[in-house]
This record gives sequence, structure tokens and C-alpha cells, in this order.
Amino acid sequence: NGGPPSSNVAMYDISNTTVTDLHKKYIRYMVNRYSAYVSIWELFNEFNSGYGLTSQWQIEMANTIRSLDPYKHFVCNSTEGWESTEAYQDIHTPHHY
Repeated sequence: NGGPPSSNVAMYDISNTTVTDLHKKYIRYMVNRYSAYVSIWELFNEFNSGYGLTSQWQIEMANTIRSLDPYKHFVCNSTEGWESTEAYQDIHTPHHY
């Protein structure tokens, strides 16, 4: 299978269909397994810029969750101490320490 991604950027490369398909398969499993038991889907905990995580990746994965979740739970992301302007989020959960 080529082994693990070579970097964080490669791990979230939306143009790499192999990586994106693996993320979507994982999301499909998690939604099928746990959707009856969650209140909110959080894409990333305390995400601040970096790690190769782009807005495009977040939008794609949020839309994947929404298409699979029969209960239509909120999709969000949390950040460390700053407000997000990402429109894909139903709510935002900043962590102020």
C-alpha cells in the first residue's frame, strides 16, 4: 500500500485520491458505527494552522459526514484560542486556556 504518508501535508493532500479515499472509508466506518451515540462530529481537536490540513480537506470531510449521518448531527472543529470563520461548521468550539 505504499506505507504511511511521508509528511503531514501528504496525509491531508486532497488531490491524492488514495489518501482521500482512505479518510472517507474511515469516516464511513465511524459514522456507521457511532452515529447513534454522538452529539457532534468534530473533525479535528484544537486545529490551528499547519499540519497540512486545508480548508478544502475540512469541507470535503464535513460533507462526507453529512452525506452519511442519518441523524444529521452537527459537524465542527475546535481551535486553541481563536475564532474560526470556516463556513462548513455548524458550530465552533474554541478552547480558551
